[in-house]
This record gives sequence, C-alpha cells and structure tokens, in this order.
Amino acid sequence: MATTVSFALNQCSVTISTFTLTGYAAGDAVSIEFPSDDFEMEVGSDGFVTYVQKHNTTADVVIRLAQGNPLVDQLRALHETSRQAGGVTWPFNARNLKSTESASGKLMFKKHPPIKWADSVQPIEFTASLSEVKISGGLITPT
Repeated sequence: MATTVSFALNQCSVTISTFTLTGYAAGDAVSIEFPSDDFEMEVGSDGFVTYVQKHNTTADVVIRLAQGNPLVDQLRALHETSRQAGGVTWPFNARNLKSTESASGKLMFKKHPPIKWADSVQPIEFTASLSEVKISGGLITPT
C-alpha cells in the first residue's frame, strides 16, 4: 500500500526551483505519494514499530491549484522549460509550518497540465515525480 502525505498550502511551505507555492483558494494542496516498498518496518526490542526509508526513494507529487492562482503560469513555465530541455529536474522542498517535518528532492514534471478554462472552477493538477527524496522530522508514517 502506498503512503500519501497531503498538505493544504496554508499549512506548509513548498518551494520548486525559486518559486514558493502559497494557498490562493480552498483546495490548493500538495500531495506526496510514496510507494510502500520504499519503506521497511523495524520492530524494536520494546515492540515499538518504526518505518525506515530505503535508499534512493522516489515519490509521486500532485500539486493542485485553483484556476486563478498566479502560480499556475509560473509552474507552466517551469514545466515547458523542463520539456524543451528534455527533462530538467527542479529542486523541491516541502515543510510543514506546524512542525519540523520536511521532504526534499529533485522534481520532474510528468505530463502537461490541462489548459485553463475561463469559466471552470476545477483546480489544475500538475503531476511530477520526485527523486533522491530526503525526509526529516517524521513526515512519513505509513499505515
């Protein structure tokens, strides 16, 4: 089973390249999904279970932004630069504003996001893969 961590953008700080994503509307969020086989369960002598990240972990990232969020155009520009250059990766950092939890790595956009429709209220989703993931502060607790 995969492990997914989701944050509303008003609860975390997410930086891609030099852009810091901020919440603009209800529903603006970032989800990071880790495949379950990237973690191993370790049981201590006291019976306490912890999950240990394996080396070279990857994750899938979904960034969901409202149509009117000004960051949509900036992320589209990063995506297009990455596509034209044949798959550029961008520095990625997500940090929970209410604790010390964080995840970082190298982000590569997967597919082109849908076009904006002037009359649509549906959020725009950017999908990407995250490589060389580093986790600190207990961000991941697989269930």
